[in-house]
Amino acid sequence: MKPAILGVCLMAVGLSASCGGRHIDFESDNAGGGDSNGNSNGNSGGNSGAGSMACLEGAGGPSSPLPACVPPPPALDLWIAFDSDRVELNRDVFVIRLSGRELRRLTQEPSTEMEPTFSNDGMRLAFASDREGGIFQIYVLDLVSKAVARVTNRAEGAREPAFSPDGASLAYRSGAAIYASRTDATEERLLEDGLDSPSGAVTFSTDGAWIAYDDRGAILATRIDGSESRVLVPPTAASASQAAISPDGFNLVLQASCEDNFFKSGILVVPFSGVATSPCTAGRRLSQYAWPSAHPAWGPEGLVLWDANGDIMLFKDPIVTWLTRDSSDDRNPAWSPLGTQIP
Repeated sequence: MKPAILGVCLMAVGLSASCGGRHIDFESDNAGGGDSNGNSNGNSGGNSGAGSMACLEGAGGPSSPLPACVPPPPALDLWIAFDSDRVELNRDVFVIRLSGRELRRLTQEPSTEMEPTFSNDGMRLAFASDREGGIFQIYVLDLVSKAVARVTNRAEGAREPAFSPDGASLAYRSGAAIYASRTDATEERLLEDGLDSPSGAVTFSTDGAWIAYDDRGAILATRIDGSESRVLVPPTAASASQAAISPDGFNLVLQASCEDNFFKSGILVVPFSGVATSPCTAGRRLSQYAWPSAHPAWGPEGLVLWDANGDIMLFKDPIVTWLTRDSSDDRNPAWSPLGTQIP
């Protein structure tokens, strides 16, 4: 049985190592891909330490040889939140260090808790839960006191929370609309309506002036004051979704089903200024396509997380590694701010 957390190194496909840092240079993706995930094995779900760093020889194919090994992820003082069914198949919110150590369970209700997101001050964590009445609503966990407060009370339910940069408000999807309210559950207002799905990421720009979201296979952006809307990624067969804006505000990372095949959905980067064609040809691919990849999240220093085949993946240009790899179903990773303390 393999350790619960295993750092396994994979070369990302079709990438150059030139960008480094925060910015990602764009190269159209025409390369094929190998298996970036492998098969999961058992895990107790406990507070496991990091596994030894091991590399998969030849995973990238002869045109993308792997090094003997690569260094572990940078030692940044932050946490990764995600939801998982790793304890008795009940979906809860967990956190783990970027090193793969200090796995902790933050919620322990018999209900489903998922889609976590940190406030920018690192003091609170918002998530969706069906703990009251079986309908998903948005809750906020104080990471110090551990107190949980309910934010929404919508008949259609609410999902996919996103903190505004100042931490005063939350945006979320409810039915065919996107709303925002104060974190104390007051001043709820409609931001967008007429959407085709109650699920799909909502993300704020770093200045708080815009939200980006997906609808009908497109990525759209709207000013919070309602004065302007943009199409960032047009609707195509790729069905772009789950976009997140980079910390510097220049790029979007998203998932798209290239080659009209959900099982080849991958993680791509496009400029926030928008693209005129499919992200599969206009964007830069970060993931391989052996397993569907979803829910990307930007981190510091150009790092990107996503989930694939029930594991959390970490991209550090040009390498993709597993942050979690076990028999559990781990999804929806989210970065904490640097210096976040979780007692």
